[in-house]
Amino acid sequence: MVDKTLAELISETQKLLYQQAGIGVQVYSQDNIVQKLVHGFDFLFTNADYKWKRYQVWITKTLDGTTGRPTTAVTEITNFDDLYAVYRSDSDQKLTRFSSERNPYNVTGDRAYQYMPDATNLIRVVPFTATGNVVLFGRQRPSTYPFTLNAVVPFDYLALTYFAAWSYCADDAANSAQAEKFQGLFEERLKQLSKSQDNEPIALNSDCVDIPTRWHDG
Repeated sequence: MVDKTLAELISETQKLLYQQAGIGVQVYSQDNIVQKLVHGFDFLFTNADYKWKRYQVWITKTLDGTTGRPTTAVTEITNFDDLYAVYRSDSDQKLTRFSSERNPYNVTGDRAYQYMPDATNLIRVVPFTATGNVVLFGRQRPSTYPFTLNAVVPFDYLALTYFAAWSYCADDAANSAQAEKFQGLFEERLKQLSKSQDNEPIALNSDCVDIPTRWHDG
């Protein structure tokens, strides 16, 4: 499905709302619709239940060996909550989060074992003297965010417009049946999108091959 600009999403939402009867819905505030579209995107993007494939990013960073921080800024992932996992570059085992019940300055060694949030450069690994590379896996915000009217909003336009229309109708409170309709459409579309995230086989090893399940597959 082709992504739409914010201006196009506003138009699509207005078309949905024009079908609603009610006292308070004759005039549609563009600012209100923009707010609801952006809120819808933020809600879907940050929802921990959905790791949308289109935003996933893998990056490799070299540790400075002194502070536990990467030597170069982590710009691809801007929020610690958008970080899904951290690995040593030579391991498939995820690093665990460092506990605030311990003192990181008392941990020594040259191999990364844990990580923590950092206001300077997103993460710090423990021990701070660890060397080598770490691999970060997380979600990256679209380059067009925050969205202007002509910016493409890279998300399913049906989900966004249904969400915005539902939110608008709920706030207007003139037609509860219409609000329920848009809520149902949004929730159904979200289920469809969620299923599409899990429709590919996942290989545990990079060199594995499919095993035939029928006698004539071999």
